[in-house]
Amino acid sequence: GVLVVNNQVLTMDELEAQLREMAKRPNPQVEIRGDANARHANIMSVMNLCQRTGIHNYALTQRTVRQVD
Repeated sequence: GVLVVNNQVLTMDELEAQLREMAKRPNPQVEIRGDANARHANIMSVMNLCQRTGIHNYALTQRTVRQVD
């Protein structure tokens, strides 16, 4: 449930402000990356926020953690 952008923890309001600024640039792109424990609802909230702020080019990825034996 924690949003991290460029190693900074953000609230949804702060993320929205950043996305609105990004949307002013030509062809903005966003990568939404969740870890294995990310909740679907949180990912959907970020996707919806991208849509609302005018960013339609986004990708979903998953952070993988390599286990060392």
